[in-house]
Amino acid sequence: MPSFSRILLVLAIGVALFAAFLASSASAKLRIAVELLGWKGFFTVARDTAASRVLGSRRTRSREAFHRLLDTLSEADLQYCVPQRRVVTEEEIVECERLISHLISTGFRLFYEADLDRPHFEPIVGPRMKSLGDNPDAFYFNTVFNPSGEFIVKGRVLREVYLSLTIYEAPCVGCFSSKVIVDVNHRNLKLSPKDRSFEIVVSPHPKPKGETRDWLYFGNMTAGSFPQLITRHYYEGEISAQLDPTIRHELSIEPLKSGQGPPARLSDVQSAERMERVRAFVHSHSLGMLQDPAKAPSWFSFTPNKFGPAVLFRNEVEGLGAVDIVYSAGPFKFEDPDRQGLVISGQMPRAAFANIALWNKLLQTFAYETGRTISLNRKQMKRSRLDPTNLTGPFKILLSKRQPKNGLPDDMEWLDSEGREDGTMFWRFLLPEEDVVTPVATLVNIDDVK
Repeated sequence: MPSFSRILLVLAIGVALFAAFLASSASAKLRIAVELLGWKGFFTVARDTAASRVLGSRRTRSREAFHRLLDTLSEADLQYCVPQRRVVTEEEIVECERLISHLISTGFRLFYEADLDRPHFEPIVGPRMKSLGDNPDAFYFNTVFNPSGEFIVKGRVLREVYLSLTIYEAPCVGCFSSKVIVDVNHRNLKLSPKDRSFEIVVSPHPKPKGETRDWLYFGNMTAGSFPQLITRHYYEGEISAQLDPTIRHELSIEPLKSGQGPPARLSDVQSAERMERVRAFVHSHSLGMLQDPAKAPSWFSFTPNKFGPAVLFRNEVEGLGAVDIVYSAGPFKFEDPDRQGLVISGQMPRAAFANIALWNKLLQTFAYETGRTISLNRKQMKRSRLDPTNLTGPFKILLSKRQPKNGLPDDMEWLDSEGREDGTMFWRFLLPEEDVVTPVATLVNIDDVK
């Protein structure tokens, strides 16, 4: 039998250990867990934690869809950011991985968070969120909705020189849109004379007789496809719109018939479906991008330092363009970017808006957010001396790493190539009122420009 003194010693050690536990972080965590969950909830978590360690993480549809998305991200890095896609250098791989990160973020905002019965508008691009051919002079908003639902879009034309709403057809919620279904621009809308506000019904049913509101009918889509609505807001100012903190938008969409009430909590099945939308979006805008020149838009040139013919997008069949825009684009290529440049010349037509922007191979604008001049609209072409009323007339632009040692000619603009050996030159002419003459690019030695 243990002596009484030994019993007292054991008790003393036990008390000391218990006191130490009460003073420890483990004790604090236990108290907090019990306060938050109660003893029943605490033991449930403890049981499930033990089971997880023995059996592994619980399998759910959402988790499986999330891991399929991770697989697609890995495939995009290893199969899209590769030389076969003209991604070769370390810098190009960085840009490609940056694109993938932007696609992930955009996909979650536009499609994971989208409730098709309660749609809302999300901005597509920004100075630090680039994909799909972004534009410093414009804002784009996207929403997707139930193809059997009716909705009303409300907005207001503020400082925009052009605003349009276009419904596209897509084979899935996150898939690449395949064709234009219906469109309208600010010139065709019934704007309130008081504040230039508008209301548009978006419906799968034809406009009823006697209906006076603007109406966008999308009921002629392919069965099983989904409608995607994109709004375009173009601005022409001395400050690029995306960098102008004074610009604001008034735009909303809601069910035509109210009274839905709040939605139920997101279920495992719903989360898995939304995760698949994100995966489809990332895939279609990376691995799924067309590489066949025969299927490229007619206005895009594959010849270095040459623009494709200026073509109105309404005459094209597929893609994400705006039907009111004349596009002309092509690649630039320098063997010696320290010495070579391009002189871009042309005649500015009478139009609602026009600009040129520079992209990398992945349809992302160069770094205008850092202050580089990588795009020009007509209001920014101060040296070209365009007609101040109609913003028409001849123009000349030097695209190069640097300006000539003796300075730019008085009548020439400058675009910063960022020292790149290649990239894409992209023109937009909105609602032109006359034929657009395709701009011409001439390879020159920078210091020979006078």
